[in-house]
Amino acid sequence: MKVKLATQLLSQSVADALKFCKYNLSLQEFSDVDGTVRFIEMFNAAFDIMNSRSINCIGNKKAICKDNFQQVFEFTKLMTDYIRGLKIKDNGLFVPVLESNRKTGFLGFIVCLNSTLHLYSTFIDSDILDHIRMYTISQDHLELFFGSVRAMGGYNNNPSARQFQSAYKKLVVQSHNVGNFSTGNCIPLENIDILHYSSSDPIKTINSSTYNYNKDIISSEKHIEEVDSFINDHDYICNQSLYNFSDFSKEVIIYIAGFVVHKLLSTINCDTCQRALCSKNREPFCNSLIAVKNKGGDKGGLNYPSDEVILICMQTEKLLKSFNYQNQPINTLHLQTKVLHHFYNSNIFISLKSHSLENSSPLADHLTLLIKSISFTYIKLKVNYSLKSKNETPSLRMWYNKMTLFK
Repeated sequence: MKVKLATQLLSQSVADALKFCKYNLSLQEFSDVDGTVRFIEMFNAAFDIMNSRSINCIGNKKAICKDNFQQVFEFTKLMTDYIRGLKIKDNGLFVPVLESNRKTGFLGFIVCLNSTLHLYSTFIDSDILDHIRMYTISQDHLELFFGSVRAMGGYNNNPSARQFQSAYKKLVVQSHNVGNFSTGNCIPLENIDILHYSSSDPIKTINSSTYNYNKDIISSEKHIEEVDSFINDHDYICNQSLYNFSDFSKEVIIYIAGFVVHKLLSTINCDTCQRALCSKNREPFCNSLIAVKNKGGDKGGLNYPSDEVILICMQTEKLLKSFNYQNQPINTLHLQTKVLHHFYNSNIFISLKSHSLENSSPLADHLTLLIKSISFTYIKLKVNYSLKSKNETPSLRMWYNKMTLFK
């Protein structure tokens, strides 16, 4: 079924036009349209519920939440009873549509609406999510993907395995963006990436979705120079081999977390995310290395990391040690995924909960990107130091100098 045609035909504007022809124009041809109008309005409401894209909308187009669940629940019951009562003419006899050969689409509406209720009880009742935008989990994205695959092969509906593999690779690496085609079964209603590998820099993603033009652009070369300078000045902090952190190790990680905050403050343009990185309460840092170097205040210029930043850095350190990063190569994206999985469904960065809803794209969620940015910066610091240590060679000049002096 071409969904784009169904949504245009079964729309409120068509129902209003039919009622206008009957009641305002009094056209005889439209005297019996009441049943058709009700059919259109029922399915239009169902389409609106299943295509909800924002919590700020009103009526049936609002995302599923606690405020409108009762309305959706009652409509689901009404729609189910309505579909069960529909009959079509088959071989001269009227039979229920759910018992006919055309039952698939009608069963699909019943299944989807009841699945929506189940999603509500699973995620919203348990306070995992505040709302669910049903459009983000619709089949439209799969239809658009298949349309893109067809376009890669000259609109061939039956590509070979090699052709599909080639098209899939092109779409994954995004050498060709997934296009919006008007010839497919559906049309995109929102700018959502279909194939997306999160290998891009999360800091750049945060900045690209932040409307703040008063920040200077920080080059990647400066970022590398600051990390190398920090390693050279504090090479003792990365030399801990204990998996279970001692008090000293914890203080070292907190100190590194302060540098991570310092680095992110100079590269992230989002003011809300910047405030979440820094701790407002300085009392827990009274006996920390940061407070000592800051002389009890801010004179040293070091940043006090928030509790969330410290937790993320400690979890990243645990994962680094478990992967034995000093003796074998590591997959940074895999480590970031492990860190995200650890903090999934937790109350970390609770101050960013409402801020994360400001972006319509789920791939620009600042909460997730901030966790990845912290983890990425911490991993880069530790790995750079590990590589620096392994690439160091004894200085022959120093060795000969000592041989001459102490001979």
